[in-house]
Amino acid sequence: MADFYLDQNAPPRIAALLRQKGHTAITSRDLLMQQAADAEHLVRAWQDRRILVSRDLDYRELQLAWLRWPAAWHMPPAPPHQGILLIVSDWPTAVAADELDRCVGRRRPLHNRLYQYVAGQGWEVYP
Repeated sequence: MADFYLDQNAPPRIAALLRQKGHTAITSRDLLMQQAADAEHLVRAWQDRRILVSRDLDYRELQLAWLRWPAAWHMPPAPPHQGILLIVSDWPTAVAADELDRCVGRRRPLHNRLYQYVAGQGWEVYP
C-alpha cells in the first residue's frame, strides 16, 4: 500500500476513496495548508514520505528544479522524494482513485519521478 498527499488542487474525496482501498492519504486541508505554494506541498510530501498527487502541471517545473538545481550549484543531489502523480483535471473522483491505485500497484519506480496521466497512453514519466 502507498502513502499519498493530495494538494489543494486534488479533490479531497479522492483521499477517502484511497483509504478505502487500503492506502493512507492526507490532504492539504487536513494539514491546514490549502493556501500553501506548490513548493511547500512538495516539501511537505517529501518530509512525510508521501507520494504527492495533484492536477497542477506546475509540478513539472518543480520536478526539474528538484533534480537539476543542486548540480547547477555544485551541490550534492537533493534527497529523493516519493514521487509526484499528476491526475487528469476532469476525472471523476472514483476514476482518479482507481487510476492512482493502479499506478502504485504496478510497482513502477516512483522515487524522484513525476508521472502524468496521458489520455490514451496511461501514466508517462516526465521529462
